[in-house]
Order: sequence, then C-alpha cells, then structure tokens
Amino acid sequence: DGAITIPAAATTEPTKSNGKIIFMPSNRGGLQLHYERNATNQPFTYTVNVPKGGKYELSAMVCTPSWQQSLLITVNGSGEPVKLPLPHTVGMWESTGSVILDLKPGGNTLKMTRHSDGQAKGFSIHRFTLKPAK
Repeated sequence: DGAITIPAAATTEPTKSNGKIIFMPSNRGGLQLHYERNATNQPFTYTVNVPKGGKYELSAMVCTPSWQQSLLITVNGSGEPVKLPLPHTVGMWESTGSVILDLKPGGNTLKMTRHSDGQAKGFSIHRFTLKPAK
C-alpha cells in the first residue's frame, strides 16, 4: 500500500532529549518520543522522502493520559497547520485517526507542535504512518 513508517525518535530537530522532549525505550520496541506534561511548546521536526507528490494520510501510534490534545503539523514551512487530534488512550497505545497532508516529491519537512484545548498533559508517540491517500 506504499506506507512509510516514521519512527517517532527519528526527528531532525531536536536530535536528543532536551527536558521537554525525551527519547526513551518503548515497550513496543525501539524508542518513543515523550512530550513532557509541563513543557512549554517545543516543536519537533521530521524530514520525510516520498516517491511521488500528492496527498498522503498521516496517522500516529500514541499513548495519552488525557483528552483535548492534538498535534499541529506544518508541511514545508508554509500554509495553515493541520490538526491531528490525539485520542484519550487511558495510558494505552492506540492509533490516531488520519489527516491529509499535501507533499511534494522527494524531501518534505513536517514540523509539529502540541496543542491543547484543556489542561496540557504529556503524551508519547511510538511512530507515524504515512501512506498515499485514496
């Protein structure tokens, strides 16, 4: 199906734990990205290569202890951010729904920041999945 898996710890910025974003071993294998609950907004960025330009679906495997949180995603530094809601998983791993991103062929920069409509809590991300939209 042309799916691309992006490990959450494969950020291009930051490249190491900084107190707000922590890279830690995951019980799902590999590393996970943990966003501290008391952290002020700390963007994190990925560079993703796709074979063809067009619309792609992005989803994430997340673990969240609260509701009303989301990721705001900006593609290639332009346009309005796309909002990816994070489900309240009660501390268990679960997949988010998907959002549509318009990507160019080759390298694309995905910049993400946390957004909360309530009291911001921490969350963890194990991976993102990117696949051509149907």
